[in-house]
Amino acid sequence: MQTPKPFSSTLNSPVPPTQSKKFAVPLLLILLSVSLTFNVILTYQTYLANNQSPPQTQQVPTPSPTTNTLVQLKMGGGIAGVDDQLTINIDGTASFIENNTGSQEDFKIGPDSLAQLVNLANKLGNFTHYESDPPEIVDGMSTEIEFYGQGSQQPSPEQISLLRTVLNSILRENGFY
Repeated sequence: MQTPKPFSSTLNSPVPPTQSKKFAVPLLLILLSVSLTFNVILTYQTYLANNQSPPQTQQVPTPSPTTNTLVQLKMGGGIAGVDDQLTINIDGTASFIENNTGSQEDFKIGPDSLAQLVNLANKLGNFTHYESDPPEIVDGMSTEIEFYGQGSQQPSPEQISLLRTVLNSILRENGFY
């Protein structure tokens, strides 16, 4: 029986030269994609650090006494062209409307979420809060929150964050996002 000859290579590698070429191209592509990803992330973070204007919050007129709307969240944009609206009333009833399809789903939010919203409504006055991705983001999203409170305080960034968290959890709990 004849013993196999060892592979000959100038690097004395146990991997045959044809095998190492098979791994070199995919490895190079992986390294290139990782490098490009980090470059895009760092460029975007630098852009945000230098150019992003803070989200805007402004006072809005008091709603008419006939409405019982507590908060309205409007979301638009993105690569899919989202145009959705969540409306929550003071009694906990809510509706989610997909304006692109015309579909509407009515539901009732949970008692914990309603308690958090009512607590904010007792402290805060009416306001509209608008956030948008920079225009350079091709599939950027924008959100607008119209809040109808009975209090007199202007919302703090922490209260806006809490409001967004409550609204996002309501959307997730009801299977919308």
